[in-house]
Amino acid sequence: MFFFKRKGEPSESESGGVQKRKHKRILYSYPVEMIIGEKRTQRSARTLSVGGLYIAAPFELPLETLIHLRIGTESRYRFIEAYGSVVYNQSGHGMGIKFVRISPEDQKKIQAIIEKSWSQEV
Repeated sequence: MFFFKRKGEPSESESGGVQKRKHKRILYSYPVEMIIGEKRTQRSARTLSVGGLYIAAPFELPLETLIHLRIGTESRYRFIEAYGSVVYNQSGHGMGIKFVRISPEDQKKIQAIIEKSWSQEV
């Protein structure tokens, strides 16, 4: 699995250690349906936080593209619904998405997933 530094972020050696994130981020490997206008595609999440997620994709979307997301969960009949905006791209690998609209209920679902996760913070 690959993890990438965003453009403009200091490296660990430049920042004097591990970067501090606003939200805890965990490994998360569930399908994500991306809906952009009339176009739908399914990809896989790689990480998840209450602030957003990283989606594996061989293509890039322009920064600030608004995406309707349906994020899979452990139950194949339940999903988390949110709107997100592309905040960075890693050409050929994936993109970082920041949540811009999510219901309090779905926000609580994400928090519960993170709290009960066996995954280490990444």
